[in-house]
Amino acid sequence: MNFIHPHFFIFLAIFIVPYSFAKGKWKQVILLIASYVFYAYFSVEFCLLLFISTLVDFLIVKKMMPDNTLRSKKWVCISVVFNLMLLAVFKYKPFIWNDCLLPVFFNLGFSLVKVENSLPPVGISFFTFQTMSYSIDVYRGNINRSQSFLQFAVYVSMFPQLVAGPIVRAKDLLYQINEKVFVSKKDILDGIERFVWGFFKKACIADSLAVLLVDPIFNAPENQSHLYLCLGMLAYSFQIYFDFSGYSDMAIGIGRLLGFKFPENFDHPYQSKSFSEFWTRWHISLSSWLRDYLYISMGGNRSGLFRTLMNLMITMLLGGLWHGASFLFILWGFIHGLLLVVEKIWLMIVPRKVLYKIPSVFKTTFVFLCVTMCWVPFRSQSVQDIELFWSAPFFLNYSNLLVQLLALKMDIVVLFGICIFSHFFKNRLQVTFKHETWPIELKSIFYACLLFLMVHYYPDSTQTIPFIYFRF
Repeated sequence: MNFIHPHFFIFLAIFIVPYSFAKGKWKQVILLIASYVFYAYFSVEFCLLLFISTLVDFLIVKKMMPDNTLRSKKWVCISVVFNLMLLAVFKYKPFIWNDCLLPVFFNLGFSLVKVENSLPPVGISFFTFQTMSYSIDVYRGNINRSQSFLQFAVYVSMFPQLVAGPIVRAKDLLYQINEKVFVSKKDILDGIERFVWGFFKKACIADSLAVLLVDPIFNAPENQSHLYLCLGMLAYSFQIYFDFSGYSDMAIGIGRLLGFKFPENFDHPYQSKSFSEFWTRWHISLSSWLRDYLYISMGGNRSGLFRTLMNLMITMLLGGLWHGASFLFILWGFIHGLLLVVEKIWLMIVPRKVLYKIPSVFKTTFVFLCVTMCWVPFRSQSVQDIELFWSAPFFLNYSNLLVQLLALKMDIVVLFGICIFSHFFKNRLQVTFKHETWPIELKSIFYACLLFLMVHYYPDSTQTIPFIYFRF
């Protein structure tokens, strides 16, 4: 169920009334039922998969013994293998069989049938990572295991963050799910404010970029000029940010309406001055998950330079694979890994005083342009399309560039202006004008203006544009 679809608002209105009046465990029961109804909107049959994933990890952790390390290690290994098998069967099977194994069998003289490609269960990468991190954290002694299956089931399936994150860890959310959940007036106001802003980012900015630029350009790059290929890359870079961060804002906002606080998932990533900083600002819940459960587990930076660089590369390759079963996603992960490796070596070679003399605007611009180029494999259909996009900046007519830009449609210019303002300047202005201290009347006028923009710029095709991260 899409957060910007009218059906969602009907669902929310029906659910929120009994939830608000419920007391004790009934609040958890209503939230659990609502979460499964929400997930059933995408796929009724995969509700069983969600339930099995929840039940298995809950029972596995119950088998762990704090005073028996060997027994606990055995059960946490079973949890990790089980969750990875779920991903392999339901998400990666066509890729493993069709793209990896079939070519090998074909070269050996065997002719075998391909597995039919199909979309994986929505959100499977998110809820498997949540249950897996719960098992690992209990094993490591970071949290106490849950004694209530109802509490744990609500944690895994809570609908605001179920299908596209943030990946909320048990230590951040599980303790909040109790019989004393309280929703304050401030929670309601902050939740609505956060949801409206997220809605605006998704419906007005991200979807407008998709309709005006991204989809027409990426669907037929061979028919585009070099200028429009470059604009397409920039547009997709902003689209994927506003689409995904918009979802995260809406999820966090709904969580506040329910009385829960989810961790932040984005922190203006395109303002980063380095690639390592970018990964502390982009999809924070995933990058921190990969750091804590994969990179550090492999040794992190504790085993010498070569091993550190290898750990970085492996982490980013697996991060690319997490996003999708395709060599293009692996390529995306490889490039980001390579950038992190080169950056680490660069920082070791160049003196710090030289680095400090480089203006911040140059660092930020360089990182943003590199990240923008990296997004191309994420959206392209083939290697040939990637070559077209990546070669476009080298064939631009820079002597006539200003004239070409002035000839662009006003809608495109305004849209890029909104992107730049929303990402780079909005928060600074809010701090300058002390937005947090505004009276409710003034905030209402501000968000009424946002609602007007939504109605005016809301693309006709928005209902057919799902969130980008729904497929991961």
